[in-house]
Amino acid sequence: MTAAVVLCPGSDDGRTPPFKRGVSFPGPEQIEPGVPFGPDGSYMLGELLGQGSFAKVHGCTLGKERKLAVKIVNIDNMKFMPDFADQEKLLEREVQILRSLRHERIVNLHEFFSADKYWFLVMELVGGGELFHQIPVNRGLPDLEAKYIFVQLLEGIGYIHSKDVIHRDLKPENILIAHSRNAPPPDVGILRDVKIADFGLGKFASSVDSPVRSCVGSPVYAAPEVMQIGCMGGTYDKAVDLWSLGAVLYVTFTAILRQPSWPGSATARGPAAHGEASEGALIAPASALCFGVAVTLACRRQRRRLRALSQKVSGIALRAGGPQAGAGVTVVTSTRCFGGSLQRLEHTSAVLGGCTMLFTVFVPGGLFQGKQLPVVYWLSGLTCSDENFTQKGAAAFEAAAELGLILVIPDTSPRGEGVPDEEPKCYDFGVGAGFYLNATTEKYRVHYNMLDYVTKELPALVAGNFSILAGKSSIMGHSMGGHGALTIALKNPGMYSSVSAFAPISNPTQVPWGKKAFQLYLGPDESAWKQYDAWLELPGPTSEALGRPGDSRPEKGMALTLRMQEGYDHSAFFIQSFIADHLRFHSSQLTGLLSWCPESLPAPSVYSAATEQSLAATAPRLRSMVVLFLYICVCIAMQVLFIR
Repeated sequence: MTAAVVLCPGSDDGRTPPFKRGVSFPGPEQIEPGVPFGPDGSYMLGELLGQGSFAKVHGCTLGKERKLAVKIVNIDNMKFMPDFADQEKLLEREVQILRSLRHERIVNLHEFFSADKYWFLVMELVGGGELFHQIPVNRGLPDLEAKYIFVQLLEGIGYIHSKDVIHRDLKPENILIAHSRNAPPPDVGILRDVKIADFGLGKFASSVDSPVRSCVGSPVYAAPEVMQIGCMGGTYDKAVDLWSLGAVLYVTFTAILRQPSWPGSATARGPAAHGEASEGALIAPASALCFGVAVTLACRRQRRRLRALSQKVSGIALRAGGPQAGAGVTVVTSTRCFGGSLQRLEHTSAVLGGCTMLFTVFVPGGLFQGKQLPVVYWLSGLTCSDENFTQKGAAAFEAAAELGLILVIPDTSPRGEGVPDEEPKCYDFGVGAGFYLNATTEKYRVHYNMLDYVTKELPALVAGNFSILAGKSSIMGHSMGGHGALTIALKNPGMYSSVSAFAPISNPTQVPWGKKAFQLYLGPDESAWKQYDAWLELPGPTSEALGRPGDSRPEKGMALTLRMQEGYDHSAFFIQSFIADHLRFHSSQLTGLLSWCPESLPAPSVYSAATEQSLAATAPRLRSMVVLFLYICVCIAMQVLFIR
């Protein structure tokens, strides 16, 4: 029986936190530019940016340089509304939601405080305007630009859902443009960095809360299960944001606002700012992929919407990689592999004492050619080099080509003339057994610094020679490499989106071969060994609550998923049998899709042969029930005919 360990981002419990009004202060007499405000008067009110019935949005500054925005709600005037109590609760919930979120794809709350007459929500200043105003001006955005926006929204909604929040009002008016820039050659277009705003209709939603049953949102973008609440009742979940996401994508590249029955409806609520046109006239061949994803998200069955998205999204994501002229590496070999390229590269390593190192990179082709891609690092086990995985990794490269992932496979230790080793040579130490640590003993400290190599030098080389998606990487490995992946992820919080391991070595500080290696690499002080023993950092497999590596220590609730696979050994057959499963898991973390898997469905990280056996056992029973049902129907029909 062999084990595979998986850690992944998780979510809060979704319970609505108690509302806190924040710091109170008397507040300014007049709301106008140039007036200081805040508990200590540290904010200076700027120009008016927009206003509604009871709220205004101003620019503001904190100190001399930091520019922010502040939403000022006139609570005093709101008290005259007949539904004031409900409106106040909505505002409180908006503040609670914003306090629970912090992500680059949403407009973050900086500070909240209340005064005698006003509530102040100090937010990020996003000065590029609404996405809505860019769509009619450009008669729909080009395929490249629409996809770039979609991927960012996908990431933002994935994060929001991971915090058990539903937005419920996703539309171009609530998507703000932070920055715009020209696409790098050979692409042509404008890449807009966007943020999701306005959580006024947002709601905490999890299994511990009451079901969501409010009919809210904008009809053009709202899911059918939301709009039918008033006449048919029912409930809904996070999947409503996916419908809205598909509607936003459709509107972005067509400039047509569809009614809730889109697509396939013969009617449109009118094109945005230009004359009537058919779908065929507006959707260029290059947009077929965008259209396919939009149609996929328009599925009326919520669970099917989730499954279909996970199958479609890897094709639309703006991520790919391609070799560029580059910095400090030499291509030793290059060959085609599953439509992409498999390259073995050579360079001189500074952190490994100047020795020559080899590593292999797989870059998907096809739809991903020339685009930015997330990276997954693979760390091999004892006695291996980068070639072991390369020559036996067909299943991995096939999955990476489908998912759009760059795979990077480094060596397991420094090699070459001048690299010290023990005599006589042993398999579990020295060359081929670097243990992914930084040695401190005199003999090995110059060359054996695989921790710095994997986390610093190698990522810099990859970033300098391939088109990668910055900040999007995961790490995995087998045996010594599996344990190395765990320790590296734990020692570098925030560096990796996820980590997984195949049969990682266990508790090396407590076994003879581990003690031998650590003593030679790190010296006799056993306290120095502990930082390289992942099993002293990880909790036991007692919970299915998963935590992102580095977000918290085990005592704060981080847990792992431990899968046992019957009948498999420690060989490459075990790895290749489940490597696609692991890569799908990492892809889901890098694109934020895992949080959209409902509890009743097996998430990619927990699907196993047991699931297949369960489905196989269920199928005969289902067939028998169908046959029995048809037999009863035939008997009833014959009796009716006989009576007549």
